Amino acid sequence: MYLHNPPNLNLPPLMLEKTQAREEMEQSPTVYSFIKSKLLLDPDFHRVFTRIQKKSDEIEEMMRAFKEDSPFIYRPLRLPVSGRRIAARRFLQLRRLLYVHGSQPKFKNKKEEEEFNKTLLELKSEMYKGLITQIKRKSSEIQNTLSRFEEPRNQFLEILTSSTLFICKRCHNIVSRNRFMNTTCACGVKITRVSDIRKEPIAFFDPRLRAFIANNYWFEHGVDYLLRKKNFQTLCGVHVLGHSGCLHEIDNIAESKTSNLRIFGECKTGEIKTNDVFVLAGKMADIGCSRAYIFTLSKDVQKQISHLARSRNISTVDDVLSRPVGDVIKEIRED
Repeated sequence: MYLHNPPNLNLPPLMLEKTQAREEMEQSPTVYSFIKSKLLLDPDFHRVFTRIQKKSDEIEEMMRAFKEDSPFIYRPLRLPVSGRRIAARRFLQLRRLLYVHGSQPKFKNKKEEEEFNKTLLELKSEMYKGLITQIKRKSSEIQNTLSRFEEPRNQFLEILTSSTLFICKRCHNIVSRNRFMNTTCACGVKITRVSDIRKEPIAFFDPRLRAFIANNYWFEHGVDYLLRKKNFQTLCGVHVLGHSGCLHEIDNIAESKTSNLRIFGECKTGEIKTNDVFVLAGKMADIGCSRAYIFTLSKDVQKQISHLARSRNISTVDDVLSRPVGDVIKEIRED
């Protein structure tokens, strides 16, 4: 926790805290580049990063299926239709095989055990091969999607993470990621040289950027960009200590030197509810802030909600993503 008391502002100081997890997230190279793109409220970019986010989630889930402790053999993977077609027949065979013998089967003799292990390896190998094909395809789609967005704008966004998969040549299992390792594959092959494996480069959103998007922090930083365009000094995603001793999460804080004003911002991707207004008004009273905004992606704010907000000196700004930035900025007062 630290004291926020800028020397160029004649405003009451605030005791602030930002969680370590969020601090580290925002400082990661891909998230930092994502924020600095200044495109977070661009509808075209939103469609692009939403599509890439979905494909990156699918890649991550497919890669989890290669772990030995993965329960993928007992439940269907949430793959797109094309992926399910590749693995469906062998997947059912694998489940039937394990259903009959159990996850820790007891065999009558050595021959039966060898036949079981051979069949299991063949089934897994074919499934792994299909999954690798899907991962490569998803990676190519991600890179093509981003490139098509960048090219007409003559802009390069460093928001993808490159990774290399090291794959067993015998069973197509992923034995390591990003660096070669001496190991023994689950199929029994000893991996001692790079020539023992094949390498497949892929690109996708890394876990921190996916979490940044999934938690809707992109919206908070998009609003932060709007506030800075109005010449506010800003803070984004902080906790503020109230007079009650409670910490309150505030999405956006904007401070104006010229008008000696401090405002709070709350970002909602869905419809604004009555409780949202009361909660924000409570934070304002406990911390000491006389003006606030609720920004929403929802296209309409109910009249009674808007009236309730105004009675607490809170303005609502709707349809933030779809409207021109200039129109949204006009709704933010500087006095």
